[in-house]
Amino acid sequence: MKLVNIMRNKSLHTNILLNIVKQICILIFPLVTVPYASRTLLQDKYGMISFGSSIVSYFSLIASLGISTYAVREGCAIRENKKKFNDFASQIFTINMLSTFIAYILFFVTVLWNVKLFNMRSLLFIQGLSILFTTIGTDWVNTVYEEFLYITLRFAIFQCIAMVLMLVFVKKPEDYLIYAYINLFATVGPNILNVLYCKKFVHIKLVKIREIKEHITPILLLFANTIATTIYINSDITILGFIQDNSAVGIYSLVGKIYTMAKQLVSAFIVAITPRLASYIGNKDFKMYAELLNISFEYLITLLVPIALGIAILSRKLIIIVGGEAYAKGSTALVILSIAMLFAIPAFFLSSSMLILMKRERQFLYITITGAVVNISVNFFAIPGYSYNGAAFTTLLAETVVLFMTLIFTKATARPKCSRRSIISVTIAGFTMGICCQIVLYWNENPYGSFLTAVCIGVSVYIVILWLFKNRVLLDLMERKIFKKGNSIDV
Repeated sequence: MKLVNIMRNKSLHTNILLNIVKQICILIFPLVTVPYASRTLLQDKYGMISFGSSIVSYFSLIASLGISTYAVREGCAIRENKKKFNDFASQIFTINMLSTFIAYILFFVTVLWNVKLFNMRSLLFIQGLSILFTTIGTDWVNTVYEEFLYITLRFAIFQCIAMVLMLVFVKKPEDYLIYAYINLFATVGPNILNVLYCKKFVHIKLVKIREIKEHITPILLLFANTIATTIYINSDITILGFIQDNSAVGIYSLVGKIYTMAKQLVSAFIVAITPRLASYIGNKDFKMYAELLNISFEYLITLLVPIALGIAILSRKLIIIVGGEAYAKGSTALVILSIAMLFAIPAFFLSSSMLILMKRERQFLYITITGAVVNISVNFFAIPGYSYNGAAFTTLLAETVVLFMTLIFTKATARPKCSRRSIISVTIAGFTMGICCQIVLYWNENPYGSFLTAVCIGVSVYIVILWLFKNRVLLDLMERKIFKKGNSIDV
């Protein structure tokens, strides 16, 4: 009963804030470590590190399957029943160990068979250890129990330690293996800590094969979704690389990273509310589920509009700040991708909070495959004539198709609604914010100064307009009534 009370006292508002902070840390740490590592190790050794990481990532994908998403969805429904959750966690862990074993067999065969990989086997074997420790860490347990404070602090602490170790011990190109060990520490450390920390919630053991059969099909469906999504995301760069020159690939890669980072920042909100939504569905508390779904959607739209609009207006300045003047030609592509965000984020919200949680992963797979097919096929027509702008347009088109299909598949379910007052207030606030940002850019040409000034003024204007229109989300935040501790959704 004590655990039940603890879970009910988790603040969703705090979870959201912590997950956003974690995403910000994920974005900030590379800004320090990547420039130092690339300059110290030089192109050859740093390229070797990056190449090794990319190779290991494919086998990490095989080891992970669709386990984390499935485990969070199913685990949240039974987390208050300790016996059921212990059995479930052990079954999932057993599946994960089997997939990890298969991944390692394929990994070793690949390394020993390929001459180039065999010559860098020392590095690959170091990097490959992360696969095992990620499985042992069972970090999905922390997500099930909404331990976002622990997750965020653990991530920040180990990243800071790794950063200090890198600055102290990585001094020359020959230190590339030390750099690999430090990166491994940043992965292994948190997962070893997880083994100890998760014991407060669950006791995991290996079980017999017959006990895991019921989980195989849904996990493989989610894994197929992961594969389709990976192809979907990477197809732009791949096709662009074959058709255009390296310069075009470089420009679009930078633009794509900005787009991805913005999506991850907004998506942190969705990730934080998913365990609670899954818990409501598992306990058949559909009233609370619908209430949280509705207010979360309003919260999401209120957050999404200024971010997407801000990126579109400040696209050129943002690209110059991140990559330099040489990448400024990619500003149009970034504008197109910022529009794509307005379709991609709602689609992700609906699929994560409805299709996946309601065990409709087959429909989600159809949607993902359709989006991938549209993206890949149109790329062959758009990229030859329009280069990276064409690639950005195909992403916008694919995201539009994905949202449209998601709306069709969720039509029979009570979809979240946004009040007319919220839509009007967000639209007018966004429009006014955009005008103010344009005025700042007109009078200030310095990329850093104009960007910072435009952001400060734009955010202030957006908040003031929302307040004048008595926007529900803003007023509830100011009164600290959103996501209240307890069974209520308010804070």
